[in-house]
Amino acid sequence: MKNFNSDLSSASCFESNRVFPDFCAGQVLFLEPLVLKRGGGGPRDTGSYPLTEPHYFALVGWRLLGAGADRICQLLPLSSKSGPGRTLIPQGSRYGHSSWTQPDCFVPGPPCLWEAGLSVLRAAARLDRSLQRRPDGRWQRRNGIYSGALQNLIRAIGGTQLSNGGAA
Repeated sequence: MKNFNSDLSSASCFESNRVFPDFCAGQVLFLEPLVLKRGGGGPRDTGSYPLTEPHYFALVGWRLLGAGADRICQLLPLSSKSGPGRTLIPQGSRYGHSSWTQPDCFVPGPPCLWEAGLSVLRAAARLDRSLQRRPDGRWQRRNGIYSGALQNLIRAIGGTQLSNGGAA
């Protein structure tokens, strides 16, 4: 596990938590679970609640399967509904498009970590309708959770720090 600048409570992930050129810890994507599943991604826990509709996911870490292997991205599905055991992500802890920052948002309890290869995540992210893109196809605006808030969230759901990408 690695601490991603938890003292930078106001820093966005693109200032401090770069994971890959196009993704970072704390980034939030609106993804189609079926696209992730078709590419071999999905929940780590087979007993988790099945997701079929498009959903916000927070990129919370990654790991390697071995030398030269695709990185496995770790994603936390988020919910707009409150409920027992759910952790609120305060509006002031989120940045990006208003469709992400304005409504209430929770981490379901117990949290269910999803995993997908980097290539699968890239394919799924191309379908993200919540992002604004420039004419060259690159993201103009990204959604995310500020660094310090992300660390607090991970602690609140029973983790200690973000994954560091070490070999499994």
